[in-house]
This record gives sequence, C-alpha cells and structure tokens, in this order.
Amino acid sequence: MGAVPPPPAPPLPVAGAPSVSAMCAVGGGDCSSLACCAGALCIQNVCASDCSTNSDCLSQCCFALNSGQHVCAPSSLCAPLPTFGDAGVLPGAGVPLPPAPGSGRPLTPITTCNTLTLVADDGQYLGVASSNAFASDGVCNEFSSYGNQFGADSIHNEFGTYGSEFSSMSAYNEFTSTPPRLRCESGDLLNPVTKNQFLPGAIDPDVLCETLAANGY
Repeated sequence: MGAVPPPPAPPLPVAGAPSVSAMCAVGGGDCSSLACCAGALCIQNVCASDCSTNSDCLSQCCFALNSGQHVCAPSSLCAPLPTFGDAGVLPGAGVPLPPAPGSGRPLTPITTCNTLTLVADDGQYLGVASSNAFASDGVCNEFSSYGNQFGADSIHNEFGTYGSEFSSMSAYNEFTSTPPRLRCESGDLLNPVTKNQFLPGAIDPDVLCETLAANGY
C-alpha cells in the first residue's frame, strides 16, 4: 500500500494584506485591543488610514498631517483650535489656508515670523514657542526649564508667577489683562496665551502646543 500524499500547502498570503482569519481593525476603527489592517497606523487607539473627507472615517475625523497627508484620527483631533491671526491680532499678516478638517475655521500662519517665543508682560523670557517636544528651551518640552511643572519661569508651574491662577502675569489667571504673549523674532507681540478668553486672539494654554503644531511651529 503506497504512502498517502501530504495535503497541499495553503496559499501564501499576499504581501501587505492582512490574513483572512486575522482579527484587525479597519481605518478609523478601534485598535485598543486589535491590530490595524493593512499596516495602518494606530493613533490614540484609532487606526489611521488615508482619507479625503470626514465621512471616510468611522471617527468622522479626517485629520491633516504636517506632511500634507490626510488620515483617519480620533474625533477629538478635529475639534476647533484657536488660530493665529484672530480679530485684533496682526490683521492680514498671514495667508488663510483651507479650513482644517472638521473645524470649519481657517488656520492662519503668521508668515512674517520664522520663530516664536513666549514672553511675560514684565518682559521675562518664558521659552521657545514650538510644538517640538524635544526643543531644549521649548514650552512643550516637559523636561525643559520652560515646559516643566517646577520651573520658576514656566507657565506650567501652578505655584509660579507665570502659571498660578492668582498671578496677574500668569497664563492661568482667567481674569488677567496682562498674560504672557507670543513674540515674533522681530519683537512684535502677538496672541496672548491665557485662560482669559475675552482677550482678542487668546490661546488657551492647555491647547497651546496643539495650536502651535497646527500653525506650523
């Protein structure tokens, strides 16, 4: 009696495609417990895949990356952000871009500024206004003197002159008229960074880093 031939080998998977039996989340889907399909990137527990409009995504958020690519992202990333060039702050300094996905508001970069710093009303330097989390003097670097919660000149120090809710020069005093402001290298003072949303062009300090990133800084 002859040997029984082995069963045929299963077909090889197509390169870059998920296995039919694999459990994976499609673009815009929840990837907190599943891998993303087709090599999509998991961003804040949501699979990021290419999109052109918000309706392409389960999260209803088609987010524009700095690279110009649009990907599905968590719905929180499509919430409106403060923008540079709001009423009363350097009118006409920037060229409006198309509205950010989901926001309905234009992002207006200040084209006359190459770099921004943050400065207090008394003239004290409060760090580089950059969204770069690794900038040595950056306000968005939690390990820098100006980005950590203990620095004497940090707006993130709730007990300091520039971060206390009671100090008149603090970004977190919602009643102040003398908060820190963004400053261009030319010396022009721009948007105030403050919890006092009655000041023209006010940027909430809690979304400062996101606002800087959205405006290309």
